[in-house]
Amino acid sequence: MVALCAMMAVAACNSTKPVTTQNKITPTDKLLGKKPVSALEKAPFNEWYSKEYNGYTPDTATIELLKPLLASKQITVFLGTWCGDSRREVPRFIHVLTAAGFPEKRLTIITVDNTAEAYKQSPGHEEAGLNIFRVPTFVVNSNGKEAGRIIEAPVQSLEKDLLAIVQGTAYTPRYAAGQYFMDRLPHSPLGQFNFPAGLKTSGASELNSIGLLLKAAGKPDQAMVAFRTNAVHYPQDAAILASLASGNLAVKDTGSARANLLRALELDPANEAALKLQAIIGK
Repeated sequence: MVALCAMMAVAACNSTKPVTTQNKITPTDKLLGKKPVSALEKAPFNEWYSKEYNGYTPDTATIELLKPLLASKQITVFLGTWCGDSRREVPRFIHVLTAAGFPEKRLTIITVDNTAEAYKQSPGHEEAGLNIFRVPTFVVNSNGKEAGRIIEAPVQSLEKDLLAIVQGTAYTPRYAAGQYFMDRLPHSPLGQFNFPAGLKTSGASELNSIGLLLKAAGKPDQAMVAFRTNAVHYPQDAAILASLASGNLAVKDTGSARANLLRALELDPANEAALKLQAIIGK
């Protein structure tokens, strides 16, 4: 594989600001939809793919334990070719699977978008119903049911996290609060969401990215649950208040949108998200 110059800067996977249509990465720099591994081995993606694949040395002892346990599993990988975490973890993960003799026919790769209009969605919407809110996400299925998932990055290592999942031992992925939220949101009232004691988000971006994802998916009421809950936990974060205001606007609550936008600008007059929203709804 010949390394070529990258065609784009790596975008943040969990940014509070999805790329707008005007600034989006061109189609030649971004894969979308269901793709074979070979698509990642071609320019311009092969520079980062080859570097991480060849530069990663799988844990051979754990690989030997994985081999018989992976035999009947199906794995789906959701990633963004625009995402730094995906660029790092996906090639390494595929190297682990290759070392374990995992057949590519049992591996499905879904590449998703980063535009505001299709945030973390694929054209075929293979992510629908799977609560994919961080990329990359590695979903392991056994006998048609999900056995577990690695979210964005491993807790210990790709090999050890994968082994815990296929062995059926206790495993809690990163962003457990976000997954808890997504799993229970459809069955919760459309108000502020309450987490159980001891379960906390990793930071302001966790629920914010979920809210942006839900808004892009045409679920503004559910997005508002994420935005509202997040604003309770991070009331002094201008970007979070700007997202809340954008959610207000999506559910046609212009009065609340203006009030939350004003709060955001008072906290940070130069906040980019708030200023863009101000241009939309006026002063």
